[in-house]
Amino acid sequence: MTTQAIAPFLKTDWPYQTSEAVMLLYSENHTNIFPETFLPTIYYRLKEDDLLDTMFPGMDMGHLNRFINYWGDPRRLGRVVCCLKDPLGPPKVVGLGWLCEAECGRGSFGFGFFREAWKQRVHVDLSMMMLHEWFNGCSIEVLYGTTLNPIAKNYAKRFGFRYLAELPKFFPHHGKLLNAHLIVLEKEVFSEYYRQWQEKRDNP
Repeated sequence: MTTQAIAPFLKTDWPYQTSEAVMLLYSENHTNIFPETFLPTIYYRLKEDDLLDTMFPGMDMGHLNRFINYWGDPRRLGRVVCCLKDPLGPPKVVGLGWLCEAECGRGSFGFGFFREAWKQRVHVDLSMMMLHEWFNGCSIEVLYGTTLNPIAKNYAKRFGFRYLAELPKFFPHHGKLLNAHLIVLEKEVFSEYYRQWQEKRDNP
C-alpha cells in the first residue's frame, strides 16, 4: 500500500510506517478507519484472544462499557492503533497502545498485539513507532512500565528499557495478588535505538 492509498488517515509524509505496517493516531474524526463500531470490535477481538487480563492487569476490564470508558476517553493521551497495510483496502488493525498516566514529562503505558501479529517481526517496527510518538508527540521524557509477563520484560530490552525491580503483590488477578516487574526507558536512551531502527528501515 502506498502513502497515497491511506492518505485520508495520514498527514503528508507520515513518518510512522514501513512497507508492511503503519501506526495511526486514534481519532473519532476519521470515521472511515475508526467507525462507531471500532472500539466494540477491538474489545471482542481482545476478549477472543484472551488478552484483556494481560493488557489491562488488575483493572477488571471484562465488560465492553469499562473498555470504552477507559480507552475511549478523549482525554487519554497517546492512543495509537497499530496496523498492517492492505493493498486492497484500509489498514488492518493488529494492536493498540496508550498512555496510562502522563504528567510533567513522566508517563506509564499499556500496549498489546493480537495473537496473529506475535510471529511477525512487524510488531517490533510498530512498537518502535509507538514509543517514538509517546516521547515526541506527547512530550514524554521517561516511561515506566509494569508487567506480569517475564517475556514482555525481556522484549522491552530491544527498545532500551532497563529492569528496575520486582513489585511484590502488585496486581490483583482473579482474587489473588501477583508480583509485577518494573521497567523504565528514558527518551535520550530510546533516541539512539530509534535512530538505528530508522536507518535500517530507510536503507533496507
